[in-house]
Amino acid sequence: MLRWMQYVYTVYQEKSFSKAAAKLYISQPSLSNAIKKAENEVGFAIFDRSTVPIQLTELGQEYIRSIEIIMDAQKGLQNYVNDINELNEGNFTIGGTSLFASYIIPQFLFQFMEKYPKIHVNLVEGARSELVEKLNVGEIDLLIDNMYFSNKMFESKHIYDEHLLLTVPKRFEVNSGLEKYAMTADEVRAEKHIGPEIESVELKTFKDVPFIMQKVGNDSRIRAEYFCKEADFNPKIRLEPDGQITTYNSTCTGLGASFTGDILVKHVPANDNILYYKLASKEATRMVRIYHKRNRYLPRAAKEFLKMVSE
Repeated sequence: MLRWMQYVYTVYQEKSFSKAAAKLYISQPSLSNAIKKAENEVGFAIFDRSTVPIQLTELGQEYIRSIEIIMDAQKGLQNYVNDINELNEGNFTIGGTSLFASYIIPQFLFQFMEKYPKIHVNLVEGARSELVEKLNVGEIDLLIDNMYFSNKMFESKHIYDEHLLLTVPKRFEVNSGLEKYAMTADEVRAEKHIGPEIESVELKTFKDVPFIMQKVGNDSRIRAEYFCKEADFNPKIRLEPDGQITTYNSTCTGLGASFTGDILVKHVPANDNILYYKLASKEATRMVRIYHKRNRYLPRAAKEFLKMVSE
């Protein structure tokens, strides 16, 4: 990609000339001059400098989309060349939120690197929205997540199912009399909640307890609201963290009940102050998938990783 395109794209990402200049290791006046030359070249203003933070003009938005197409094509060509030149070596980049980057992807990488020790893997951790954008423009090759993304842009393979559980501090009085429904972390790890051995709890029983729910728009929040709507009550939300791990840890401190995936429960230390309940809703089960950009050339190493985790 031409250097001035990289300059424009960095300003777009940072929404600041000063931050972009620092990231590019050039002076701000030099960057400003380069952007002006680029705008003179294309014949229109790419950035609206009257806003804080700086924003794209309408034509600038289309210009950025064109840069992303070029970036995508360039990454695909580089991957193709690498595959030809490196039959036994290679590299690829995989992304995941803190949950998957911490507990799931490293397990897959261990198996993969045992088999392909010469392949270099880059692991990128970040917010889901950032990771989807990186996957779209070619900054990462694969993404593991439990949220469904449009099949028009991405292809995916189902890895396994995740089961959401109601997680409640043991000290809450509401647990009294619910012993036949309650599970410990060890019982969740033994997957007793998956079979008929454990009965589903009636969620409305917990309508008066405080809840910890992830921020609006998150898949866990969407499902949590659906569970409560099915149970015909509006939850009393005490806290709204960004991620599932923080939500779970807040419940562990006794702040409120929450909905936690069994993936997390199986990978964090058992907490004796928490009880887990199986949910009857069909939405309590969601698929964990591995995604890649549709119609983009995948490095051979990424294809091998995709094949391994899909088996």
